[in-house]
Amino acid sequence: MHRLCPILAGLLMAAVLLFLTGCGGPGGRGQTGNMSADLSGLPKTLRYPYAQTVSAGDGTYDGEPATVYSFTTNDPIPPVTQYYRAQLAKWKDYPVSASASGSASGFTSPDGKRTVVITVEPGEAGKTNLTIYNITK
Repeated sequence: MHRLCPILAGLLMAAVLLFLTGCGGPGGRGQTGNMSADLSGLPKTLRYPYAQTVSAGDGTYDGEPATVYSFTTNDPIPPVTQYYRAQLAKWKDYPVSASASGSASGFTSPDGKRTVVITVEPGEAGKTNLTIYNITK
């Protein structure tokens, strides 16, 4: 786990930069939803029901295949965080970082085949930004 902390902190910073640079195609973070983003690799339990997709893209995490999903919602941070805590209650969880402006948490599935890192932070105009790093083994 100690080996993951610097990597997860780096991923959190990358998520912030990704969102701030408007990586979501034309319209950037002002989009009302990216209907062309492929969410097929993200289990439905990991999709916050009141969020709009901003972007989805493939990458790697610690040498493993990963997909990064970015969303925005009108809901405040606490219900979003509570949703994921409830959905992933049987997963092993570990805090990555937390501050007044948001949090990042990591979860590993019971079978160890999937790890997700979820960042939740304030967005523009009272919205909440959410980024999910989906790492499969």
